[in-house]
Amino acid sequence: MSKAYNLKKISDPECKYIVFSIDYHRIEDYITDLAKELTSKSFSGLVIFDLLLSNGLSSDRYVKAHFDGNKFLLQTMQPLDKVDDKIVKLSSNFYIKKPEYLERSILSRTQKFLIRRELSTQ
Repeated sequence: MSKAYNLKKISDPECKYIVFSIDYHRIEDYITDLAKELTSKSFSGLVIFDLLLSNGLSSDRYVKAHFDGNKFLLQTMQPLDKVDDKIVKLSSNFYIKKPEYLERSILSRTQKFLIRRELSTQ
């Protein structure tokens, strides 16, 4: 199976990585592979997930979780209450540059249209 996510290092004081979904898979499908990748980078800390392709523009599009250097602490996984504008802009730019990812989602044609429109205004 090819990777279902794209891991990007970011310059944020609270969070060093953001994970973009690149197809319809849910976090549970790739969290083990992601943990191995973060372990190989000797990373521990907060990670943000952008789950646009599986959750759409819902309130649980962005999720955060703590990674302890070996595994994600699942009890820390929760939707972000407020998403920083820099994160939203970074996410929008990512998906605008990779429109083929939207086609790999489980979203309906109407949802994809609304997401494209939303992304183009951010």
